[in-house]
Amino acid sequence: MKNKWIVYVNMIGMGLAVYGGLMLLLTGYRSAATMAYALITLLGVGCLVVSFYKQCAILGAIDAKKLPHAYIFWAMMLVCIYFAMNNFVNSVNDPSALYRNLLSMVLVMVALVIFQKKVVPIDLKATRIENVLKRETVYTNKENRRYTLMITNVIQDEQVHVEGIVHGEIKVGDLAVLLFSDGNTKRVRIASVSKGGITAATAKDESVQLSLDGLKNVNTDDLHFAVISSILPTDDKPAINVENPLLYGMTYEYARYSREHEFMTRFIRVLTHSRFTVPVMMEHAPSVINGKVGFSQDTKIGFMGVNRSDSGKEVRTFALFTDMEALKGWKQLFRSGKQPSTLGITFQDAVNIMWKGHQGLVINPFGPVFVYLPSELIDVITKQDAYRKEFGNPGEGGMSFDRNNKQ
Repeated sequence: MKNKWIVYVNMIGMGLAVYGGLMLLLTGYRSAATMAYALITLLGVGCLVVSFYKQCAILGAIDAKKLPHAYIFWAMMLVCIYFAMNNFVNSVNDPSALYRNLLSMVLVMVALVIFQKKVVPIDLKATRIENVLKRETVYTNKENRRYTLMITNVIQDEQVHVEGIVHGEIKVGDLAVLLFSDGNTKRVRIASVSKGGITAATAKDESVQLSLDGLKNVNTDDLHFAVISSILPTDDKPAINVENPLLYGMTYEYARYSREHEFMTRFIRVLTHSRFTVPVMMEHAPSVINGKVGFSQDTKIGFMGVNRSDSGKEVRTFALFTDMEALKGWKQLFRSGKQPSTLGITFQDAVNIMWKGHQGLVINPFGPVFVYLPSELIDVITKQDAYRKEFGNPGEGGMSFDRNNKQ
């Protein structure tokens, strides 16, 4: 278990605090060792505080701005502990000590309010996935289950419910990532799963209704066509292997919703900001430093395409893959038993490559589902004012991997 020392410090602190406190109560503060017992109690409380803060730091529950409130909380708790212990002993001979005990209980309540409102004003259930995201892993579950669900309907009553078709296996209690078309993400937990109105513990490759923990402050309009996934997206750094669960999840429903304006608007926004994995042929293997791919000056890179039938004629398309799992569908590349060389590219790179001998783009041509984007559609997308304002004209600036990663 990572950070075992946190558990040990917590256990030691609990033991010292309980032992010191009990000895103070039993001796009625009249023993020669009263000071020693008091120090043992404070040491135990100190260990508990340290372990508490370290655990909260791992969960991301406390940041620097909230620390003053946390110190106030613990100071009040120490005062309350002292009052409670002292007045409990004295209440036998002094009934007025009961009122002081009530005062200490009020202070405890005030301290807890400060703790709830100021120290940890976030949902720890959702926060736990922040720790998952810091790991060097692709999944939010230990079983490495890959699943995505594009939200096609939102129902709001006492709680927000979302509907869609889950591709892969999802389970109640799963941590997941909620991916929005504007690039924002939200950490959520699957609170319940319902299939055809019947509550279930798991669902696989079927229509489901979900309720989620962690949707606080989320606009329900933004949930339409958002994607829930167990796959963690890679960041914007150029990398050899890419995970793009947002676009991957949307491709499953592309054929069904491609005629809807809202869906296509969001799909194009995601597409134009996406990164892809593509197989390449190169003379010299690149080096990877700090997640960036570096090439020597004399490296030559060849990109691969696939043929497909379009309106009865054979066309050459440039193949893009949202992740390595989708690339594995290209069986010919893996026949030798070795993994092919790959490169992470942007949509703008893909467009530049497409115009050099291809008649369109195809996303995940070997499944699980493919999306064919003819050159006419690419031309329309890249001629939009908003696109050119953000990315420039096709071909401007060269290739992102060539521009940023040459050694």
